[in-house]
Amino acid sequence: IAGWWRRVMQSLAVSSIFTVPLTLVSLTAALGVRGGLTGRALVALYLVYAWLVDSPTPRRGGRPSRWLRNLRLWRLFREYFPTRLIKTCDIKQGDKPYVIGIHPHGIWSVATFANIASDNRALGDLDYRVLTISSNFRIPIARELVMGLGFVDASPDSVASLLRRNISVAVVVGGAAEALDARPHTNDLTLNRRLGFVRMAIENGADLLPIYNFGENDVYRQLLPNPPGSNVRRVQERLMMMFGYSVPLVRGTLGGLPLRRPVTTVVGRPISVPHVPNAPLELVERVHARYVEALQQLFDEYSYLLKGDAALQIVDRRRSRDVRRWRANL
Repeated sequence: IAGWWRRVMQSLAVSSIFTVPLTLVSLTAALGVRGGLTGRALVALYLVYAWLVDSPTPRRGGRPSRWLRNLRLWRLFREYFPTRLIKTCDIKQGDKPYVIGIHPHGIWSVATFANIASDNRALGDLDYRVLTISSNFRIPIARELVMGLGFVDASPDSVASLLRRNISVAVVVGGAAEALDARPHTNDLTLNRRLGFVRMAIENGADLLPIYNFGENDVYRQLLPNPPGSNVRRVQERLMMMFGYSVPLVRGTLGGLPLRRPVTTVVGRPISVPHVPNAPLELVERVHARYVEALQQLFDEYSYLLKGDAALQIVDRRRSRDVRRWRANL
């Protein structure tokens, strides 16, 4: 019975990532609709605070909560899969911040929540924030939870401000596009066109730090085939352009939770980066190539954590129009 109850508590912990924000947002909406004049006034005041008074906070370092990041819920969350943590070296707060690249995105980055957003000491005593899209901070109440977990706006100004204050930033590099390629027993990354995080590191005097979450793609199955060029993929990409989110069609357990599959976060070794304001594209590309090489070495060293003949593949292609756009922005 004890084992069964533990599994129930683990499932509740994972589901709470969605149910708690949805419940709080729904209660706030109900208060505004059914709470009479007092309820509507309270909701209106909060929205003025969240959308006007406090709107710059996600771009100024957020409001991380040690209490929220250390809740017992996160231990149950980690036990569900379970997740593990391997550190190839000790990361400490020093004179230089890091731009931390997390791979792969998976469907909703369960390992990022388990080991990075929650305080699992994956990065030692490092002062860091996790980047996410700005629309997450427009959702009433939920924005407070997102900031409490250490998430901040991913805009360039926000990142530069943090790095100048010696606060490191973690970014799931492949983003929404990579989620569309997440399927069991694959390790497909969107990385060739992702030069922005490298540029931010060079121009703001930060080193790079790769992290790979082995097994992240195994916790959901894609419901329909969606190869590039297919009708399903075209619809998903159109929705991603409209909303900033991708909409993978996936299945997990009968209740919609992720599958119980082991996920291991491996923190790599820092990559030293020169500090060059207004870095030329050629330098960004060279440092990017070094990062890709280090990530490949990290994957090869720990690929035994995956079943079968695991291979890391970078599936996106850098196009000439991308280069023209990057040069124009330099």
